[in-house]
Amino acid sequence: MQKFVLKAKNTMKRVAAISTGVAMLGATAFGAVAAADLADYPEPFVQDGEWNTLLVLGTGGNNPAGLASDLAGAVDIAARLAQESKSVASTTTTVAGGRTEDVDIMDATLDTTSFPDYMTDTHISGLADSQLTQNDSTIDYEEVIDVGGFEILTSEDDPELGSTIYLGTTGTESNTKIYWQSTDSDLDITEINSVVPLKIDLLGKSIEITSLSDTSATINMGDETVLGVGETYTFEGDDIEVTSIGQSSVAIKLGSKTKFLGEGEQYDFGDTTVKVENILYTDDIDSRQVQISVGSDVTKSVNDGDSAEIFGEPEDTTDAKWLWYISGADANTKIGVKMNLELEDSDDPVIAPGEKLDFPNNFGYIEFQSLNVDADMKVTGKFDDVTVTRNEAGATIDVDHDYALYMVTSKDNEGFKVNVSGTWTDTNEVWLIDEENRWVGAFRNSDNRIQYFLNSSDDTPIEEGTEIYIINDITTAGSKVGIVTGNLTTPDDFITFHDFDDAGEDMKIKADIDGAKLGDTADTKEAIEINLTSTSPYQIGSKEDSWRTGYGNIVETPESHGDSDEFVLWIAPEQVKANILVAGPTAEVTSTGDAFTINSVAGVPLVKLDTEVTDKTSQPLILVGGPAVNKLTAEALGLTYPAYGADSTIPENKAMLKLVEDAFGGSNVALVVAGWEADNTREAATVLKNYGEYDLSGTSVSVSGETITPITEETETETEETTE
Repeated sequence: MQKFVLKAKNTMKRVAAISTGVAMLGATAFGAVAAADLADYPEPFVQDGEWNTLLVLGTGGNNPAGLASDLAGAVDIAARLAQESKSVASTTTTVAGGRTEDVDIMDATLDTTSFPDYMTDTHISGLADSQLTQNDSTIDYEEVIDVGGFEILTSEDDPELGSTIYLGTTGTESNTKIYWQSTDSDLDITEINSVVPLKIDLLGKSIEITSLSDTSATINMGDETVLGVGETYTFEGDDIEVTSIGQSSVAIKLGSKTKFLGEGEQYDFGDTTVKVENILYTDDIDSRQVQISVGSDVTKSVNDGDSAEIFGEPEDTTDAKWLWYISGADANTKIGVKMNLELEDSDDPVIAPGEKLDFPNNFGYIEFQSLNVDADMKVTGKFDDVTVTRNEAGATIDVDHDYALYMVTSKDNEGFKVNVSGTWTDTNEVWLIDEENRWVGAFRNSDNRIQYFLNSSDDTPIEEGTEIYIINDITTAGSKVGIVTGNLTTPDDFITFHDFDDAGEDMKIKADIDGAKLGDTADTKEAIEINLTSTSPYQIGSKEDSWRTGYGNIVETPESHGDSDEFVLWIAPEQVKANILVAGPTAEVTSTGDAFTINSVAGVPLVKLDTEVTDKTSQPLILVGGPAVNKLTAEALGLTYPAYGADSTIPENKAMLKLVEDAFGGSNVALVVAGWEADNTREAATVLKNYGEYDLSGTSVSVSGETITPITEETETETEETTE
């Protein structure tokens, strides 16, 4: 069996048979995980067509005209980003000669779930369903494609696959077969011989079978051609000439050799073999003809499981991607190829969205076209203190909690649905609190206060066992993920994300609120911190790569977040499915329409002042104004506010666009748009407004008028020396 080894982990080197197809719907859900690069702008500030940022203006300084200039620049940036918040509205993809199915990512083999296990012309147009004549008998036959060797691969198949979903194989790759099959009892394989061969088209190639058994066949594999006296045929650079045609033999010349061959005879001229199939002799020399077969191997005996050399495979079966498939006899005769390509983990060239695997002789392909949706709502959990407003005996009091587990979604005022006195309320911020050895829940309400979840009967705080629903898309059934709090009186305190996917898998996060830690030890990644409970339980708190659940949700790089005692989840709006296309030999894929819908930003906070931002890590930020006027700019750059002149790190009389990864101790990026003077800041904002006209790249550039220059460590050092 063929096994491919990569030169470096997660560097997917594709074999030649795997080629790029249509673009994927969503390859990854969280752009912030990748290295920040200005070349990706406007991502991640617009993500998957949705507004995903907040512009922050500074309130410092004593120059009203300068602050107004910063505001004008922020408006330019926001207006352009709002235009980029769009999605394809009317593109339609049509497949003729193929079959597409949406496959649940945790489904088993494709042919037992979504695809028929026996696809013929009723499923894929272009496959043959016809008749041939053999020894005066009419034989019914059909062509079949079976993709039973393929399945969808996720983290549960190999943790190093991360959050990306792939199409791979099951370990029984030979279950994928493409073959010719007789479908009636009139085929008698004992009557097949060199005089009366069985002539069929196999994967688009005409072949002659001169003997056939249950598991083996003898096949004429050469190119067939008909020549007259004096005519030539060129095969791999060799000219084969017919110099004479007699009643019982013909003269064949190749190079300096000439051989006389009768019907059924062949001769090996070295690298090229010639076989005389039939002689047509007439009294007119100009009308005499001979049918010959030419090839490296014009006749070959093959067994089930041998390399399918006829389709260009190497002779060694361990290196071949496709093997011969020969099975049954007479009415059940099957002859074709079966797959020998192992695609089972990150060391193999597994098939990513947008890629395909070609069948032999271009007889169609299987393609991972896209995902129906992806996990695009971020949920961050971390420890913090909180003050909760509480109504008690007619009075409103504030209760301070030194420890709370704070969870926030990337959607404004959405993502969580909590039960407050019997009424469901939407919010994007939730706190779990240890109050007198019990867990209670709180949320930010529409008045911007933090209040407890309350029992509908007596308005007391709801204790453990409360369900809070994470809902990415409230219009989609089955997209809810419930949180059930654990029991604080036991040593192991867990938050249970109930039914984290539709396979009934729970995710338990071990959280010690009093200790402000995940797992057993603070500031340390531990496997026990995140537990997935299924038929095969997994402890993934120390996994380096992100983890994809069966529903399609993502646990983002647990190892990197575990050291900070936080967790990051990405929630899908519905069951994630892989759109798989099995194309036949006549498949045509066409796309029509390119209309876009501008996604409304109505009701979405676009711009805030630096004094108004309550959570600096919940989403990517664009910070407009230098560290002398914008407190968050100074903090993002690691400076003491306010920072003027050379202390600002901004090039003199220029502006700077700088990406700051993991800004403010979180996992999101911040983009600093700052100038030496306010007019310089406006110039940088104009570059972002017209970003398509500039070759933006790297993490930091200087802006002078319409000129941008990459800022490197060397140029930063030069600037520091100059300013000194």
